[in-house]
Amino acid sequence: MADLQVIEADSFVQDILAVVVGHTPLRQPAVLGNVYHIDIGGWLPDGRGHFTLLNLATLQSIPPMPAELDWEGDGEEVSHG
Repeated sequence: MADLQVIEADSFVQDILAVVVGHTPLRQPAVLGNVYHIDIGGWLPDGRGHFTLLNLATLQSIPPMPAELDWEGDGEEVSHG
């Protein structure tokens, strides 16, 4: 497991260790401040997505979260169906 790096320090939810969210699938898990976005489409029927495992004691994930987000990506969008 890789250590997570904070992408934007000003995105913190105050007085909370971590907020784990999903619903909007991403290409890879991401952390913005202390908000962990873990929906990478494991539920998608076409097999493109994967599930994210998050160790709640260490906040490390499998797959590891990248040190830097790629907002441009490869041009392929993840759709809801």
